[in-house]
Amino acid sequence: VRDISFSVARGELFGLLGPNGAGKSTLVRMLATLVRPTSGEARVNGYDLVRDELAVRSAIGLVASDERSFYGRLSGWQNLSFYAALQNVPRAKVHECVETALHLFGLLDIARRPFQSYSTGQRQRLNMARALLHNPPILFLDEPTKSMDVQTADFVKDLVKRELVGRQGKTVLFISHELYEMEAFCDRVAIISHGEMRALGTPRDLM
Repeated sequence: VRDISFSVARGELFGLLGPNGAGKSTLVRMLATLVRPTSGEARVNGYDLVRDELAVRSAIGLVASDERSFYGRLSGWQNLSFYAALQNVPRAKVHECVETALHLFGLLDIARRPFQSYSTGQRQRLNMARALLHNPPILFLDEPTKSMDVQTADFVKDLVKRELVGRQGKTVLFISHELYEMEAFCDRVAIISHGEMRALGTPRDLM
């Protein structure tokens, strides 16, 4: 990643588009404080990535497409309860937060089943539910629909746009290597290639 500079407005659905290996995930991992930048500076929700990393983490929810940190023998409900505790959700509110997240992604009917029995799409929906447990104002979605069928992917994208951004006013950074996913979905899109920003504009402008 070299000399990338951009800003995202509060409540914006902002896309990062580029081929595999372009630097999109590296950029998001830096913004999520998982990788420390070697130069430059960035702020997330007003907090400096390096000096205020704990404040940054509390303000974001991260969804990765290659997530492997769920526990297979635990149910979806038990997994989310565990991660809610790690996110410092008050014990008295864990049940409510878990139920709300599961309901939002249509997972309540399988919530008591072991995670290892979930389909790939169900696992990814649980992954997104986990990112919302502590109700962060900012979401980083790294190819969240990668392993979903078309119907589930459309359901998730509609949920992100209408509910999370439209009704709840969350700010979303959405990563994809497919331009069609961005069209009529993102407010603006930045194109990343070989670690550099090549273009920035609305999907219509870029098309």
